[in-house]
Amino acid sequence: MKTITFILLGLITLPSFADIIVDERRFLRLERQVRNISELMLEVENLQEENRQLQGDIAEQRHLFERFKARQKELAQDFDDRLEALTNQPMVAVKTPPVTPSRLPIEKPKNEKGDYKSAYQLLSPKKRQYQKAIQAFEQFISDYPNSKLLANAYYWLGEANYVKQRNDDAFNAFNKVVKSFPKSPKVSGALLKIAYIEIAQGNKKAAKTTLIYILKKYPSSTVARMAKSRLERLNYE
Repeated sequence: MKTITFILLGLITLPSFADIIVDERRFLRLERQVRNISELMLEVENLQEENRQLQGDIAEQRHLFERFKARQKELAQDFDDRLEALTNQPMVAVKTPPVTPSRLPIEKPKNEKGDYKSAYQLLSPKKRQYQKAIQAFEQFISDYPNSKLLANAYYWLGEANYVKQRNDDAFNAFNKVVKSFPKSPKVSGALLKIAYIEIAQGNKKAAKTTLIYILKKYPSSTVARMAKSRLERLNYE
């Protein structure tokens, strides 16, 4: 009789194989949801970044137009001065040496903003060419090591790697933003993704530390609200 009682108690207390399968499926479903949310966040950030770039391009075009007008006026005045000076001088025949064509290789001029924009557009919802984006941002970082857009380039490099589930490469890129560009507006987002990666790697203790730091450092931000939500779920897991 006692033996039967112990067996019944064991059946009650131990989780069934079916429960384990359900929990595993639930975990996998949550992981997919996190990836989907990450892609949605990426699309929203893409749209916000494109809007900021458009505003910046408009302001830059206005500035360039004003400079062009001023330069055009200077050139016109300089031309009038030179023409007046020439009319007051006697004509002298001048022999010019023959011009030999240069055989030096012609280097393609670099275009910092254009190269950044080309790399960034690969992440757009219409393209989603994440592998090409990784290569393009790595090339940008190599070509423009002193660029003002370097923090952004590392951040988007991390995002592209994160979507491709290359967590180690993504972590390194996000960590570069945090360590090397502490004043960049991308730091809070990079910290949040670092926490997500730490969770995916099973390092929940480090993830909690990162999420709590976000709440203290950026208490009123959208990133803080997301960090709080993830921290609450993490405490129940």
